[in-house]
Amino acid sequence: GLSVEEVATTLDVPTGTVKAYTSRALASLAAALQPQPH
Repeated sequence: GLSVEEVATTLDVPTGTVKAYTSRALASLAAALQPQPH
C-alpha cells in the first residue's frame, strides 16, 4: 500500500486530510462488520 505521504502527494491534499478520510473509512468499515440484529 501507499504511505499517508504518498497518498497526500498523489491527491494533492494535506496529510491530515488523508488521515481523516482513512480514520473515517476504518470506522465505517468496523461498523459495517458488526453483527446486525435481525
